[in-house]
Amino acid sequence: PIVSPLVIKSLIRGTIVKSDQCNAFTNINENLKTQVTRMRSDISTECNGEIAKVIIASCRQCTIYLLNPCGYVRIVGCQDCTVVIGPVSGILSLDHCDLVRVIAPAKSLLVSNTVDSELCVCLKLQPILTGDCRRIRIGPYNTFYPRLLSHLREAKLDNFTKQESLLWRMPLVLDPVEMHKVAYKTDNICESKPETN
Repeated sequence: PIVSPLVIKSLIRGTIVKSDQCNAFTNINENLKTQVTRMRSDISTECNGEIAKVIIASCRQCTIYLLNPCGYVRIVGCQDCTVVIGPVSGILSLDHCDLVRVIAPAKSLLVSNTVDSELCVCLKLQPILTGDCRRIRIGPYNTFYPRLLSHLREAKLDNFTKQESLLWRMPLVLDPVEMHKVAYKTDNICESKPETN
């Protein structure tokens, strides 16, 4: 089947929960103004037991619990939100966010143009900050849920060394010119193509 991203868009003043124990999102607040993409039966959001790609966009004053292993998570244009995510086997990225709190174990973290935010993470690679990032607080991963250990195994993130578990303390800050070089070198991971002239 075709793998399509799971998109959570425009959630305002609400809470939603998704775990592998239920196939649908649970709306905690009935007054949600949200758009979660609905998939056709021939399109899957999963690949090898994990949600392949997740995009959380333009959400305001909300809480999102996505307690599944994920391949790639992009949080963009969100404000005053808390996002708790299961293990991310690839890149967890934040772009143009404000007052966002993210709690997740991930292979890597990329933060760009984000302000006044808190990231509680456990990472395999050094976090990267680029662009206009101000008042970003990065701390250790600090949550637990019943299936976390099995999800860490599924995402191949269950064997953190002591040094890796402290990488959140050593962010790499790049200017936009340097960031373009990183994106170009990792275009197969980011699924972005360098511009051709």
